Amino acid sequence: MNDILAEILAHKRREVESAKNTRPLSQLRATPTHAAPCRDFTAAFARSGPEPGLIAEVKQKSPSAGVLRQPYDPVGIVRQYADGGAAALSVLTDTTYFGGALEHIQQVKSAVKLPVLRKDFLVDPYQVDESKSAGADAILLIADALPTEQWSPMLETALSLGMSVLVEAHSSSALDTIIEVLPTPRANVLIGINNRDLARQVTDLAHFETLSRRVPPGFPRIAESGIHTRADAQRMHAAGATGLLIGESLLKSNDPATQIRTLLGRS
Repeated sequence: MNDILAEILAHKRREVESAKNTRPLSQLRATPTHAAPCRDFTAAFARSGPEPGLIAEVKQKSPSAGVLRQPYDPVGIVRQYADGGAAALSVLTDTTYFGGALEHIQQVKSAVKLPVLRKDFLVDPYQVDESKSAGADAILLIADALPTEQWSPMLETALSLGMSVLVEAHSSSALDTIIEVLPTPRANVLIGINNRDLARQVTDLAHFETLSRRVPPGFPRIAESGIHTRADAQRMHAAGATGLLIGESLLKSNDPATQIRTLLGRS
């Protein structure tokens, strides 16, 4: 685990403890959104088609790339994503490191009909209920960031709430752990392979090509990071990706809708 990830996780744990005092679990579970049905996040990625589905990401900044969008208008951005043909959205809700906010989930869901993944650093089961209460249809669990005994119960909680779960591996060892917990496909579970090496902070599309072969058949496979061009998207699809998670190339574009059509060969 690199220094910045360790720093983010430590900060997140302090943030969660504060949130528990401000909004107790019982209060989260009493919200109308906690009981509301989820939009189907998994459907667009459940099987291979002529093109992979696209999860388009909104975030203002990142520790590695700096500020990506200024001014930052999540609602305006996701409207362009929907117009371009995105299948789902990934909304960064971390404020300190990514410029996001939990409130952005409901804001973008009110603007478009796409399902929404809450992308954050989940370190506590409280955050699963927090995500559902905020209107998220899916959550991200980073297998490299937590021991199995911590992320596996969060997966079960999310599924019991009707949510989808994208379980992400950056490393070969994390993928081994995921496969141990999930030896066969389960409804509403997707496996993501992130092309960014957390230790070296480098991105290589060959990472997905190598690890994707080891994912048990039947799981939706999501390729993440480093996908900037039509050729990149085709390469990931050829390697077995049924979905792509793309953020930076869209956020840096003056015309995200056209960029999406180009990436997916629809222009």
